[in-house]
Order: sequence, then C-alpha cells, then structure tokens
Amino acid sequence: MSLHLLHSPWLSQLGASLLHSLWQAAAVWLLLSVVLVAMRNVSAAARHRLVLSALTFTLLLPVGTMVWLSRDLREAAELSRPSAYVIAPNPTPISDQAPVVSPGPKSAPIPPRPLPKPEPAPMVGSLS
Repeated sequence: MSLHLLHSPWLSQLGASLLHSLWQAAAVWLLLSVVLVAMRNVSAAARHRLVLSALTFTLLLPVGTMVWLSRDLREAAELSRPSAYVIAPNPTPISDQAPVVSPGPKSAPIPPRPLPKPEPAPMVGSLS
C-alpha cells in the first residue's frame, strides 16, 4: 500500500464519517429507546419493524455523512481556488539560475574541552 493513500481526502472523509457515526448511532439508540418505552402496549411486530428501521437508518448514516463531508470538501476547494483577481497581471519571471552565496569569514576551530573526572560512588556499607 503506498503512502499517498494514507493522506487522501477520501480516506479522511471515511474516518470522519465513521467517527461521526458513533454519536449518530448513540442518538438513534437513545431516541429508539424512548419511543420503545412509549410503545410498550403496541404489538411486538410493530416494535420489531421500528427497531429494524432504526438499524437500517443507523447503517445509512455514515454514507450520508460521507456525502455531506464530500460536499463540504468540494465547496472548500472552490473557495480556495485562485480567481482572476488574485493572480498578478504582470508576474515577475523566475530565474533558472541558483542564487550566489558568498562564503563567510573563516573561523578558528573550537578546541575540545576536557571531560570531568568521574567521582567514586559512595559506599553504602563497609566490609571491614
């Protein structure tokens, strides 16, 4: 797998939509639990259909979120595209030659410092 796929906008949208699906599924579950408590006296088949529709809705939420995020990404790309007013009417030409760097004054080499002498470790107990 190449590394450019890791930084693709599609993968970023997928990760964001899966992250958003966590709180969205929690909100659907909370709403479903409130509705199921209110529908305590309704038939089991009706409650079963309600749970299946909530599950289907929960499975479709990441897809809708990804479509929403791609729309936002397209709008951001259109806003960041340079317009004719931003581009200079007479741009200055770019030279093909590298800039000339003059060498600085020569400095004396830094002499090495001597290392400090190690101190002996303190004795905890003596054997004498």
